[in-house]
Amino acid sequence: MPDARSAAAFQLAYDAMLARFPARPESRDVETPGAHTRVQVWGAVAAPPLVMLHGFKVTATMWAPNAAALGAVRRVYAPDTLGDYGFSHADKPPRNVDGLLDWLVQLLDALELGTVDIGGMSYGGWLAAHFAARHPDRVGKLVMIAPGAAFAAFSAAWYLRGLPMVMFKRKRSVAGYLRWAAVAGDDAVYNDVMDGLVDVMHAGHHNFPMFGLPLPGTIAPEVLQKIKAPALLVYGANEKMHAAERAVAVAKAAMPSLESVVIPEASHDLTMRQAAKVNAAVVAFLQR
Repeated sequence: MPDARSAAAFQLAYDAMLARFPARPESRDVETPGAHTRVQVWGAVAAPPLVMLHGFKVTATMWAPNAAALGAVRRVYAPDTLGDYGFSHADKPPRNVDGLLDWLVQLLDALELGTVDIGGMSYGGWLAAHFAARHPDRVGKLVMIAPGAAFAAFSAAWYLRGLPMVMFKRKRSVAGYLRWAAVAGDDAVYNDVMDGLVDVMHAGHHNFPMFGLPLPGTIAPEVLQKIKAPALLVYGANEKMHAAERAVAVAKAAMPSLESVVIPEASHDLTMRQAAKVNAAVVAFLQR
């Protein structure tokens, strides 16, 4: 169990990321059977709903660079994924994708949301794809941003570079891994958000089980073919997780009507490094 000092450090890092949103979102605590979920909500109340699922270990606060653009066209609901770092918790955390999908259905029901657009980054994109396949009647449009291992296995370097962070849980190891998975640059706004996510992940390492979620694997073509919603796939051209173009080709083989965008000068940091281009691609897709 975390001590009071480490819990306070995580709260501070989380709040500091919320302060990076253009307007602080509404934080809701939503109860479902056996679970409590923290959801960040923003955007026009009357706009269509969009559920955005975050990447591994970075919480719903990762959407700070994208919040204004998404909130201009949608009412956005961004939960802390159950079983991951953040302020969602369960009596029995989900240990497989079926458990996560059951939680998402219960969460949407508790929020009184019927059909939604759903998207996510990395682990969140992988989970969103599974949800769209399992519950096609609940999904209007699907957005997948560098969706984990959905379409290609992780590279050996992806695992090896992460070992120091897993073994030592030091801030410099977290920063080293996130910076390696990124495209280097001197942009002050980008560096500020990256530093904030490093703080969130580092503090989370000392507050939560590191492997509380089922690990993502490639999604079988027969599962992908169950997705009925229009879908968008976005990658950074310099993705370190695996080769972006190869993943896009695999995705399109299973989903011929899939739209895709590969953004130059971006890796797994694309929602920050190229926030304007990612935002433009996603908003244009949602508005079609």
